[in-house]
Amino acid sequence: MLVPLVVSAVWAVPGRTAARASRVTITPFEELLRLPAKLRPELRGKHPRVFFDAASLKAVRARARTADGELWRAAVGDIRALKLNPPEPGSPMLDRSGVEQEEGDMSQYDIAYILAEATYAYSVEQDPRQLEAAKRWLMTIIKYDPWGYTFRTPNVDLPPAHLLYAVGFAYDALYDQLNAEERAAVRAKLARQARFMYDYFKYKPKKKYSFAQNHTFIPMTGLAVAAFALMGEEPEAEQWAQLARAVYDRVLLTFDADGYYYEGFHYYAFSLHWIVRYLDALEHATGEDLYPRMRERFVPLKYYAAHSVLPDGRNLFDFGDAGRGAAERSRESKERLNTGYEVLYRFAAKYGDAEAQGVAEWLRRDLGTTTFERIWAFHAHDPAVKPAPMSSVPTAHYFKDSGTAFWRTSWQREATAFAFRCDPPEGHHVAGLLPRVPEWRLNTGHAHPDANSFITTPTAAT
Repeated sequence: MLVPLVVSAVWAVPGRTAARASRVTITPFEELLRLPAKLRPELRGKHPRVFFDAASLKAVRARARTADGELWRAAVGDIRALKLNPPEPGSPMLDRSGVEQEEGDMSQYDIAYILAEATYAYSVEQDPRQLEAAKRWLMTIIKYDPWGYTFRTPNVDLPPAHLLYAVGFAYDALYDQLNAEERAAVRAKLARQARFMYDYFKYKPKKKYSFAQNHTFIPMTGLAVAAFALMGEEPEAEQWAQLARAVYDRVLLTFDADGYYYEGFHYYAFSLHWIVRYLDALEHATGEDLYPRMRERFVPLKYYAAHSVLPDGRNLFDFGDAGRGAAERSRESKERLNTGYEVLYRFAAKYGDAEAQGVAEWLRRDLGTTTFERIWAFHAHDPAVKPAPMSSVPTAHYFKDSGTAFWRTSWQREATAFAFRCDPPEGHHVAGLLPRVPEWRLNTGHAHPDANSFITTPTAAT
């Protein structure tokens, strides 16, 4: 068993990134809110349109049968909606978070992923059993009231955001398979929940957002998916999409400058695919591609994902909010590590990055780690990008803005690994950026006091 050692140390603080951030051109937030967010002309009045359309879906189906058959079989080999029933409205499990679940429970996060999984599976395979299951889950979910927890932030925050995404995706992808009554019921509920989310996050003078924090950008992804699904049917939908677009402009602006995710690895796996989901929906629905803008920041995320995982493939360098420290590392049994590898497949595809492809393959195949939605790993994967071998990936990396260095002897399981961190929670770039973004409020609730500490693993012989 690998047991990291944590002790104090001393680190020199670099200062260039704060000055660099002070020179970035920043559009006033009120101007961002006026930017249009419209569907591509060829998608207006048609479904599906959010993540794929009738034409692109044909290519997806062909790929599922050929080059990416392995990834597709992994994605649909266990469609949970076929075996499980959704919790009934009012079920106590709807008030439990993922960490509070009892055996046999499912959180609202799980419910959303299950619906999205069945929706995507049916869209590709056209299996009537998958359609029946997806509709059964969909028509139950729209009866939940409120969405989210009854005791805290009902109808806003993370669980409702997950459900907005899943129900919006299902409404769009299954539109022609719903009868008029079903369609009207889903549309009414989706619009109602989108209004709750919009009203909570809408801008007013002196309002501040924690742009870099997942409790801001995940709800904006859910709102955007609902907006794109309902454009042309709900008059407010474009306004919802405009708010999401404005907030995301700041999310990308304030994102970690060097690829290090300050909230911790578990929140990297929990959160990053929501940024990808938004960027993909925005690009497909409106034609606007924001990936090129983020190349410098997204490409190094492959090093964060690879180096954060300890050589045993089960534990982490737990800087930030990542697990429960020694108590978790000492457990005899544990679930497979979730590394969110689907994000790296997407970056590999968008940037033609062989290293990102190689790291994603290593995490999935060699280490056997998991991701929340395997359907999107298939969707994101570009088989034309040949994965670089892990032997060619550097065994050391320094995240300069985030003051964190990683080193290991190799990418083998018997390797010795070391990490050292000393930095402000959200990185040095914040010092130059924060004074220029008046609507930005820092939120370091998931950033632990890791400054001036290091973690190391013993050799295999130890």
